[in-house]
Amino acid sequence: MKKIVIVEDKPWITQNAICDLQKKNINVIKMVYYPNAFGDEKEKKKLMDLFKEKTKVEVDEVSSQEEFVNKMEELYQLEDVVFFMDYELKGDSTKEADKRINVRYARYKEYGDGFKPERRKIWFYTASSAGNVAVLYHNFPDNVLPVTKYYEGILEWKEEKIDQILG
Repeated sequence: MKKIVIVEDKPWITQNAICDLQKKNINVIKMVYYPNAFGDEKEKKKLMDLFKEKTKVEVDEVSSQEEFVNKMEELYQLEDVVFFMDYELKGDSTKEADKRINVRYARYKEYGDGFKPERRKIWFYTASSAGNVAVLYHNFPDNVLPVTKYYEGILEWKEEKIDQILG
């Protein structure tokens, strides 16, 4: 079975979803954390500590676009790994989603010359506005992991899609 790497600027919103995956013996091997500039640093640390305690998922924090690309290249080379990546990753402080490093990386890796769709590894999700969801589906129609619920800072992903992705 495939292993999951999650890429997020607020990992704690995925905590319950990860715990649900783990209950089904689905292996989440890593969280790539690209902290955004918003919010109280003490609160973020508290939420990250709780995330690590509850999920036991190894967290690799990156703080620049170069670190992000290097970490992604390292993990992309692993066999049987898929990425669940936040589309609204705001860690690089880029305002337009299409210019963010995660979007550019996915386009380079999965839409470049010679890419075979059956080898797809990156799946985007977003818990943001309906407008952003529409843009996501427009830009990456085959790479979307739907968020079925987002309430009080906690999200859930569509289980059937996860089953399909993991094969």
